[in-house]
Amino acid sequence: MIKRIKIVKYVLIISLTIVLAVGGYATYVRLPTGTDFELTTPPAERLEELITLTNHDKTINPNLYAASTYQPGEPLFNAIIAIQQSRWYDAGELLKPLVEQGNADAMFWLADITYRSSAFSGWEGAELFEKSAKLGNPYAALKLSPKFNSYQCKMRMGAYCDEKWGEIGLDILKKKAENGDVKSAYSYLLYTRFDDKSFDYFDQFLDVTKKAVETKYYRPLRHLVDMYEKREQLNPYSREVIPLEVEDRKVLAKLLMIAALDNDLPSIYLLSNIFEDVIQSEEKFEYIVKQNFPALDLDHYSIAHRYFLKKYKKTNNREHLIEGYAYSILFDSYDNDGSTLNRRIFERKIKDTGAKELNSNEKSSARIIYKKLVEKASFTTYIDEARDAWDTPLDGY
Repeated sequence: MIKRIKIVKYVLIISLTIVLAVGGYATYVRLPTGTDFELTTPPAERLEELITLTNHDKTINPNLYAASTYQPGEPLFNAIIAIQQSRWYDAGELLKPLVEQGNADAMFWLADITYRSSAFSGWEGAELFEKSAKLGNPYAALKLSPKFNSYQCKMRMGAYCDEKWGEIGLDILKKKAENGDVKSAYSYLLYTRFDDKSFDYFDQFLDVTKKAVETKYYRPLRHLVDMYEKREQLNPYSREVIPLEVEDRKVLAKLLMIAALDNDLPSIYLLSNIFEDVIQSEEKFEYIVKQNFPALDLDHYSIAHRYFLKKYKKTNNREHLIEGYAYSILFDSYDNDGSTLNRRIFERKIKDTGAKELNSNEKSSARIIYKKLVEKASFTTYIDEARDAWDTPLDGY
């Protein structure tokens, strides 16, 4: 009996030790980083250097492609547009000739859409990633790393998945960053963000963000805004998000306007859907939105919906509803499957405003407008190779 009690006590002690050890490790993992502490400081105090960029009277850039990650005429431009619109076959046909020419970036993108397409294409994509990585593409190397692409790498790429590629990818990014490549500098920080818990990391991030703004590469700026939106309590046992004060939101909206003035579509989307109530110049923002109508795709249809419904509420002019419906037809046409989803969404929103439903004559007028809109479509690119770092897309792109 005594022996049994001793055994039970021994088992309980061992179990408690394991629980405490696991709990201690979990607490360590969730301990606030230097960046977490920095984010608790109000943006107006911590982002002074970036805020000074908003104090200049910057005009709206007439160049729709000012912030486009690829430019018209560049070899990959049309392929990236096809990828954004989920036209995988078209993208593949555009990329294959470039791959045959030895274009490492084209290899990355073809690999990316190949290994995503089905459970049986992982190795084919992995082989392309490896070829691209050997030609010096850091993002292809990182895709082959179980650390940075854990689930897809281990499950879909078999023997191609090797931790050495993570080190190779980071090394390439670091060298490119040292040579002044801003996107590489940002990407390096993006991939190492869980490894560097120091206070210096946030300073480095802000420095890269400022340089990126100067080159019209706005993903770091959107990432910064995302950080503030998702900042958590410093208590390691709490996952509650610290809410943004109105003044904080005003600062972040001003920063996003820097990008919006250069026609950065994701920033326009964030302003329209999240920060519209704190935008400093409503008239200027409406002009930006209207200028970017030709670039709107299925991922950004709500920008048009909000614009035309807001115009209708101000004027009670049904022409705004007709034009909004015309854009809904346009967005449905991008689906290539006869979808009427966008039209139904817009009609439901019309109903929510208390306005009368569009009649058959108004819908006919919208179809006439739609035919003209098709001719004006002029898409820009907003995705880049680092968008799926750590299996987690940032700000949706």
